[in-house]
Amino acid sequence: MPSSLAWIGIVTAIWLAGSVCASPAAHTGSFAGEEQRWRFRVLLDEREIGYHDFSVRREGASEQVEIRAQFDVRFLFINAYRYRHENTEVWRHGCLAHIDSQTDDNGERLQVLGAAADNGFSLTTSGGSSLLENDCIRTFSYWNADLLQERRLLNSQTGELVDVRVEERGADTVRFGATEIPARRYTLILEEGAIDLWYAQAD
Repeated sequence: MPSSLAWIGIVTAIWLAGSVCASPAAHTGSFAGEEQRWRFRVLLDEREIGYHDFSVRREGASEQVEIRAQFDVRFLFINAYRYRHENTEVWRHGCLAHIDSQTDDNGERLQVLGAAADNGFSLTTSGGSSLLENDCIRTFSYWNADLLQERRLLNSQTGELVDVRVEERGADTVRFGATEIPARRYTLILEEGAIDLWYAQAD
């Protein structure tokens, strides 16, 4: 992560139709420490529907990332949508070295298993096996501001490389509890929609 930026969090996401918002609920650990944890409350049209957790453990030039997400959308007394996602990633020198993810997308089971190889990135998904001819794969790793430099990101749920475009929105603020934190806002634009990110200036 560049020293001039510290990750604040996701405010708008596109996992579900409608307006989905993930706001920070808790953060433990120091940016300078070996491990950080973030928990996000996920909101749909201002109603809480679940959480999205990140844990990053740093060991030398490597990072192990644990990701958990759970969303439930209820309509009256019926659970209209159910989402579960568990993902373990290993990163080395800023690039994805290994991924193992399991997803239950409203009953559809998805799996992604991949590892860096000498000639690219070997990937096995529910749809088959492939080799991505890219020497540095990155997922939607919001904790790492380097993703703002990418034009294609790996979808950890499906194993697809997704075209993205980054637009800088300028100075803004993020409310964390009772505190407003100066930040810069960016938007990742995808074919399916947009993801808004806020990064705070490090002290």
